[in-house]
Amino acid sequence: MDQIEEPNRLASELAPRLARMITTLRRDTASAGISRVQLTVLGALRRGEARRITELAELEQVTQPSMTALISRMERAGWVVRERDPFDRRGVQVSITEAGIRQFDAGLSGYVDALAKRLGRLNSVQRQSLRRALAALDAVLDEQGERLAQ
Repeated sequence: MDQIEEPNRLASELAPRLARMITTLRRDTASAGISRVQLTVLGALRRGEARRITELAELEQVTQPSMTALISRMERAGWVVRERDPFDRRGVQVSITEAGIRQFDAGLSGYVDALAKRLGRLNSVQRQSLRRALAALDAVLDEQGERLAQ
C-alpha cells in the first residue's frame, strides 16, 4: 500500500470512532454537573498559570464572548476567579480556585469511571491492544504540542 494512502486510510477509519467515543462519553457523563468544555478549561488552568480569556477561547476554538460567558458561569460557581493581568492592566487573567480543582478532579473521575465501565466489557487481549495504542496516540498528540491532563 502507498505510504501516503496509509495515514489517510487510517485517519478515515479512526476519526469517526474518536467522534463516537467523545459523544458516548458526553452522554455517559451528562449528569456529572460539568461539561466537557468546562472540564478542559479547568484542566488547562490546573496544569499551569493563570490564563487570559483569549488564550482559553483559542484552546477551545470558541469566540471570546462565548468563553467570557463560560468563565462568568464558572466564576459564579466558585471554580475560577478573574484578576487584572499584572503585565497588561487592560487584560484579565483567569485562575482556578480550590473549588475548581475539586470540581475538575470529580469531573475527570466521572469520565474515567464511564470509560472504565466500557473498557470492562473488553477481554484482556483487547485491553492490551488498547494499551499498546496509547503510545501511538500520545505521539499523535505530542506532535501537535498538545498534552493530556494527567
